Amino acid sequence: MTLADSPRRLRRAGGQPGLGSADSRLEQHIFGVRDRIHSIPILIVGLVLTICWPSFAHAEADRLAASLENTQVATLGSSASDQDYLIKVALPYSYGGSDNAYPVVYLLDSDVLFGMLTDITRLLPLEGVPAFLGRQRVPELIVVGIGYPGGVAEMSDKRGWDLNPPEGDEGEINPKGAANFYHFLSEDLIPWVETNYRAEPANRTLVGVSRAGVFVLSTLFLHPQTFQRYIAISPVIEPPIYDYLERYAKGQGLAPARLFLSAGSAGELEAGIVEGVSRLAASLRELGTTNLDWSFEAFPGESHVSVVPNALVRALVALFSEPAASTKAG
Repeated sequence: MTLADSPRRLRRAGGQPGLGSADSRLEQHIFGVRDRIHSIPILIVGLVLTICWPSFAHAEADRLAASLENTQVATLGSSASDQDYLIKVALPYSYGGSDNAYPVVYLLDSDVLFGMLTDITRLLPLEGVPAFLGRQRVPELIVVGIGYPGGVAEMSDKRGWDLNPPEGDEGEINPKGAANFYHFLSEDLIPWVETNYRAEPANRTLVGVSRAGVFVLSTLFLHPQTFQRYIAISPVIEPPIYDYLERYAKGQGLAPARLFLSAGSAGELEAGIVEGVSRLAASLRELGTTNLDWSFEAFPGESHVSVVPNALVRALVALFSEPAASTKAG
């Protein structure tokens, strides 16, 4: 007796049991046939799954994780602390077929920005892409992303420690960790990159967004010898930055450098950031930092986050390409 037919088989007119009656035997026969008919689709489904399941499993196994072409990953420890960093390297498409050395773009917050910047740096060198800005082509670039082995979760936990502006004199170990992080960049990461890849030593760029943008400015003003180009997107300017700027402006024999500042201006938060960057720009003009070629661009309608792709494109075009011949002549 099945669970499906038990209520029916045990009932006859009047509700009395009657398993031995003709009616009950007929009823048993009818419902038994019906149950066998209902079981046919189940048997068919089971047969199909038995035959096809290996194919389904194989198809699932073939769905490998997507990855960016011409990229490599390594874990590199800091000699100034016990922190490890996940380093992602994106090589130009021409890298394997040439002996050329390439400029290197060092990207902070790589856990969320590496794919975006890599695609942009591979798009801009294509012929005609920068023409809408009246610029020449951007060169091919190596992108080096600095992230954390634990991904976004570890980044959220540790980036504040690594990126907050240093306090005290240059070279002092900062209780917030930025001095250690700079040490990792300059003493561990850059030598490793320039030993393992065909990188131009005098053609380094540092990129940071938000808090990382403040670290970019701190590095420019405190250690101007390390990088030649700087991109600070939506930096939340804090008071120590002005002290660093004054120290930078008093420096003698500083090498030429280029800086691109940007921010969105869509809301209240963005308006505050734009105001802070505008004050910094005014200080740059007032102090007359002649060795520093800088520009500031606000993006109307863009937020603290949505401004990033637009700003990266504008920054790379502004810092790496020269005006087209027709623009220069004008």
